[in-house]
Amino acid sequence: MRYLPPMTRPIRNPLLAPGAAIIAAFSASPALAAGASGPAEAVLISPLSLVNTEDLDFGTLISGALPGTATIDASTGARSVTGGVVAAGGTPKRAEFVGIGTVGLLTLVSMSPSPILTNGSGGTMPTALVMEGGTGLRLLPGTGVQTFRVGGTLTVGGSQAVGTYSGTFTVTVTYF
Repeated sequence: MRYLPPMTRPIRNPLLAPGAAIIAAFSASPALAAGASGPAEAVLISPLSLVNTEDLDFGTLISGALPGTATIDASTGARSVTGGVVAAGGTPKRAEFVGIGTVGLLTLVSMSPSPILTNGSGGTMPTALVMEGGTGLRLLPGTGVQTFRVGGTLTVGGSQAVGTYSGTFTVTVTYF
C-alpha cells in the first residue's frame, strides 16, 4: 500500500457531495436575461423646408335644425360654435406648420384657397381658413424657426348630413 500525504488525499465525506452537486448545477447554468425593444424616432429636415406638425380638426359636431358655424382660433386653437351647431367633443385643434431657414431670411407665405369639406355620401361644408399673422412677406426670427398656425370657420348647414368630412389645403413658404 502506498501512502499519500494528507494534502493530496481525496475528500470522501458523504455530507459534502450533495452540496457540491448543487453548487455545480448553479455554476453550470447560463445566466438568463429578458429584453424588450422600443421605438426611437427622429425627423431630420433640411434648411429651407416646411413640415406639417398638426392637422386642422374642427372636432365632433352636432348639426341642429338651424345652420351655424364652428370656428378654430388660429392664435389659441380654441373652438367656438354658433347657431344650431353643438360642440360634442373630439379633439379640435388648429393646424401647425414649421418652417426652417436662416435667421433674418425673407419669406413669402401663402395658402391655397379654403377647401370645401366632403363626406363619402356627397355632403359638403365650406370653410374659410385664416393664418395667424396673415400671409405675405415675413422675416424668419432669431431662431431661424417659424411656426405657421391655421384656423378658420366651418359652415354647417341646418340638419347637415352626418358623416366624417375632410378636405385638404396647402401652405407654401418661398425662401429668398
